[in-house]
Amino acid sequence: MSFRSNRFLAIAITGGALLAAAGQARADEIHLRDGRVEKNISITDETYKEVKFRFNAGNVKSSHPLKDVERVEYEQKPKAFEKGLAAMRGYRFDEAIESFRTALRSTQRKWVKQYATHYLALSQMSKGDTKQAVKTWEQLLRDHRETRFLADALVGIARAKLSEGDLGGAQKGFEKAISEVRNKGMGDYWVQKVSMEAAQVDIAKKDWGAAAKKYRAVAQASRNFDDIRSAAVVGQCTAMVEQGQTSAAQTMLDEILSKAKDDAVVAQAYTLLGHCHAKGGKKEDALMAYLRVVILYPHIGTVAPRAYYEASAAFAALGGDENKTRSAQLKRELKERFPRSEWAKKG
Repeated sequence: MSFRSNRFLAIAITGGALLAAAGQARADEIHLRDGRVEKNISITDETYKEVKFRFNAGNVKSSHPLKDVERVEYEQKPKAFEKGLAAMRGYRFDEAIESFRTALRSTQRKWVKQYATHYLALSQMSKGDTKQAVKTWEQLLRDHRETRFLADALVGIARAKLSEGDLGGAQKGFEKAISEVRNKGMGDYWVQKVSMEAAQVDIAKKDWGAAAKKYRAVAQASRNFDDIRSAAVVGQCTAMVEQGQTSAAQTMLDEILSKAKDDAVVAQAYTLLGHCHAKGGKKEDALMAYLRVVILYPHIGTVAPRAYYEASAAFAALGGDENKTRSAQLKRELKERFPRSEWAKKG
């Protein structure tokens, strides 16, 4: 049985933008949250307020509020930029960093500079260079004062503080992000999205009650935003599992898994489901839940390392030579794919 996935791994930007694979679109496209798609267009600018574009036929200009945009797709991307994306998909972050820097040096196209700077920061963050990632996001905010990545950059800076163990700095960072999103009128979608991120501070403090309360509030306020609501419910279940409320959490997770479409949400839900089964003594069910993440969602770097670790431990616990071999294989893959992960160090 192979534990590697050969599926195409798209790299999604935190804020909901998505760059199409080469050759996927014949012109720029804007995908709206209500399901409509603007095609045969050229996108001229993206800010935290709106996405501006013109129709290729007739050269008529128009725009959509950013809060109504699910993602955008650009037809023409610099080779260095595409190389950086490919490197990110392959977890080759040093290569990605160099490629995005090359893209920034070799173009004056505004959207490339915005995206390449944001991806550069994400690559630095993924590599573990949080201080440099913060500098890059701060540069993005200076160079592009109305950047469409305003919320992403502020959240990224707060996450970096959290990764460094600076909980006070992280709390202030998330509060600043929420304030900026509100003050700039980015809409309730972004307010709830950033508010959900802020619960990570309580998770880091292991204040499960406070975390559950925040996630529950976001879930209740996000009934019109399925992606945020699903992620918030999964976050709430994380706290519930830690509090020993596994039966209630499992019921909620089963409901989310029947509806959720976002890979990161689904991967986190299956990992938590594995925890529920493990705490209930259902070793094989727990193993299957972890393996589902390992096989189908290895590209979700925030979740996959633990799934690898738990699956390896589950195989070892089952005993037998064949299971020992599978356990060792997963340990090797964990260290190869996520060498800087805390779970790789534990393994």
